[in-house]
This record gives sequence, C-alpha cells and structure tokens, in this order.
Amino acid sequence: MEKKKLNKNTAVCIAIFALYALLSLIGALNHELWYDEAQAWTITRDNTIGGIFHQLSYEGHPPLWYLILYVFSHTGFECTVIPIISWVITAAAAAVVMFKAPFHIVTKAALLFSGGFLFFNSVMSRVYCLINLLAVLTAWLYPKRKAHPILFGILIALLANTHVCISGFIGIMGIFMITDLFKGFRTNTAKQNAAEIAGLAISGAGVLLMVIPLLHSVSLNGTTSKFNYTFRFAVGAALDSFSDISMSLLLYDNKNLFMFFVAGIMAVLLFAEFILMRHKTRPFLMLVFFTVFYIITSQILWYTIQNRAHIFVLMFFVTAWIAESEPQNGAGKIWTKFNFKTETKAIENIIGFVQKLDKGYMRYFNIILTAVLIVSVPAGARFLFGDYIGSFSPSKKAAEYIKNNFPANTVFVTEDEVVPSLAAYLLDYRFYSKDFGRFYTYNEHKNHPENLSYESIYNDLKDCENVYYIDVHVEIDFIPSNRKVVYIIRDGMPYGGNICYVEISEFDLDKEIKSVIDKG
Repeated sequence: MEKKKLNKNTAVCIAIFALYALLSLIGALNHELWYDEAQAWTITRDNTIGGIFHQLSYEGHPPLWYLILYVFSHTGFECTVIPIISWVITAAAAAVVMFKAPFHIVTKAALLFSGGFLFFNSVMSRVYCLINLLAVLTAWLYPKRKAHPILFGILIALLANTHVCISGFIGIMGIFMITDLFKGFRTNTAKQNAAEIAGLAISGAGVLLMVIPLLHSVSLNGTTSKFNYTFRFAVGAALDSFSDISMSLLLYDNKNLFMFFVAGIMAVLLFAEFILMRHKTRPFLMLVFFTVFYIITSQILWYTIQNRAHIFVLMFFVTAWIAESEPQNGAGKIWTKFNFKTETKAIENIIGFVQKLDKGYMRYFNIILTAVLIVSVPAGARFLFGDYIGSFSPSKKAAEYIKNNFPANTVFVTEDEVVPSLAAYLLDYRFYSKDFGRFYTYNEHKNHPENLSYESIYNDLKDCENVYYIDVHVEIDFIPSNRKVVYIIRDGMPYGGNICYVEISEFDLDKEIKSVIDKG
C-alpha cells in the first residue's frame, strides 16, 4: 500500500511539474526583452571578460549571470536565447523542489506557480533565476554537507555571485561552515578536515569574487551616487520593507484600500514566520541575517522590485527546508515558565491559541508560507498570459520595423533608457549618446560629463549618411511636438519603468548640434 501511495504522489508531482514547465516555456518563447534583460546581454556581447568586470563596478551586480551570458553571446546565439536560459535554470529548480523538497505537495505547487517561479524570475530573464536553482540545491545538500563539503562550498561560492541581496544568507552559511569545522576538527579524519577546509576556501574565494568588483559601486553608479542616504531615510526604508515586499508580490496597478489591507496582513504573516522559526537556531539566524542584508541592499541602498520580493519569500522556503534537518532548541519551554492569570475568558483563549501555534511551529510556518505564495500567483499569471497574447516590451517590434525600413549602419541618437533594448536585437545599427558624446550599446551608469564638447559630437556624426533620433516614453503626452515623427509604436505591459512608447524622428545635425556650436 505504501508503494502504491508513493507512486501516486510521484505521478501528481510529475503532472504539476509538467504543467508548470509547459506554461512557463510558452512564456519564455514569446517574451520580448526589456531594458534590464537587454542591458546584461549587450554588456556581455560587446565586452571582453575584463571589460565585463570593469562595468560591473557600475552595475552593482556580481559576475556569474554575466559570465553565463558571455558564453552564449560569444558563441553565435542571438539575444532571444536569454529567456530560454532562465527558463531552463528555473525549470531545474522547480524539478528539485517538486521531487526532493520535504513539504506537502500543496506547498511545493504553490512555489512553482508563485509569481517568482511562474514569470518574474523565470520568463523574465535576469540573474534571479540563478538564485532559484542554487538556493534550493543548497537546501537539498545541506543535510549531506559533511559528506560533500567541497560541493557544498562550490554551491555557496556560486550563490554568492548571483546578487547582493543574498549576501546575508551567504555570510551566515560561512560562519556555520567555520563553526562546523572547529567542532569536528579533532574527531574528523585528516581527509574530512582537508575536504571541509577546501570547501570553506572555495566559498571564501567566491565571496571575494563577488566583493571585489562591487567595492565602490554605490559611489560609482550614476544613480545611487546622487542618493542622500540619511539615518532618517534608512530607518523609514527599513520600516517600510515588509509592506513594500508584500505590495510587490501583489503587483496591482490600482492600489486601493483593500490591497493595502491584504498587503498589511501579508507583512504581519511574514514577520510571524520569524517568531515561529525561533525554535530552530540555525534556520532562524539564516532568516535574520538574510533579511537584515536584504533590507540594507534592496530597500535602503536601492529599492524592492517584484523579482527581489519573490527571492525574499523563496528564502523562507529554503530555510524551512533546512530546518527539517536541524535540531529543536528550548524556545518552546518559555510557556512553562509563565503562569498566566487572566480575568477574561477571551484573553485565555487568545493565549491558548498562541501556545497551540507555537507548539506546532513548523506546520504553521509552512501553512503561512503556502498562503503567501498562493497570494502571489495572480500577479505572475497575469503577466505570463499577458505575454502570451501581447508584447511585454516594444523592443522586438520596434527592432523589426527598423530592420525593414532603415539601411544597415544607420545611426540612432538616443537616450540611456532605450539603447540596450534595441541594440540587443540590432547588431548592424549604431547608437549614439548625445549625453556622453560617444557610440554605445548599453547604459554605462556613469555620471554625465560636466564639459561635453558639441564639436566632438558634430565630428562623430557629420559623416554618417543616415541619422535619426529615437526616444522612449512612458506616456504619449511626453513626446515633443517640435519633431517630425517618422514612426511611433505603443506596445508593452505596464511593469515598473517599462517603456511603452518608442518614437523615431528625423535628426537635424545642423539644427540640433551645429547651431549650438555657432551660438557658443
């Protein structure tokens, strides 16, 4: 009977995974690149390895995702391969979850169909897909880390090189690796100690590889260098963190009182997870360290977006998985030390309910986690099916129009917000930044030069036969009325700062540049 039950559960897991993989694959095959996705591709396509590491100081990202894209972009693949890469990686993570995670099948299915796995960190192709896979692999290997210390060290090193929002989790894992080494050093064999030291060294090298390119990112990045990081600002951002994460998981355009109410409940539930997890010391510390560094990197120094909000929830799943192999501490004994004397039956009932929750802490932790994951499903489904029937970004359609209507080597004078999305698709066309006075294919995130030479701009463009101005707008009302528009496209889904309008107009070099020189 047990064997029959196991086979039935396996069949259900296979069906859920197949449905998930099919839905997300259709999305990946139909996805159009937007700015952040194309930015990573053009950085890797148009740079050497050394150039990539130099640019990462301005990007503020570790190198792993860029090195993967470098392999594809330098072996003949076009940019349309990016969503397939992220889909393969997240599908592998989904398989690990579905067939290896020690949770109820409802919890595992909720993770697969949550917004992060269904769209935002799978079909939308960014570095976060790597966290999906490496984080669940780390949780799976964690109980067997003593038997495979080198492999575990490699996983930690790779995970460290995904995104800085994961740095708190990496830090506490490193501390645990050190304490494990010291605890067992005398009883371990020499071979075991050597393997654990090697694993620790590998993970340490991975951390260094992450840290070195990012040492001066905050000051070098043209956006963050202008932020005014005050104590008051930091405290306010930290206090808003859980509500911002909850609203990002919901992701509805029309934010009303009901949506804020739901987000508030979700924020309270996420906070309650910490209280429940206190029974398992290491997982509790993992959650605390991860959350603190997440708030610092993604809420204070930058801001929460949908991709990172889903990573935040994923790490609750990962720590709950790790908690399955960790011993319980004495946190639950606190209730035996108090003699509650209450005057009303209602207060007694409330205390009794809290005691019941605390006694079955892991069960209720997983119930809350499942509920939060389910609440995020509609947003992911909305974007996934929206990508089926329409365009996520106008980049591909605009690029096709350019290929059909403009000769190769046409120069487009443009802004930082548009160039990666089009340059990723258009290898035979050139783009010129009037703000920086140079040809480029990606936003370098540098501060604008103080003394820009219009003579230099004129000399760069005077011998170009076909020069047009291309710009992007979130709203059509922003399009300047003094330009002769050649082409305009309205397309794309409203996501964050995603561009919906692309406008191509005639560029008069004498009027826009030469006249400024003459007046000067």
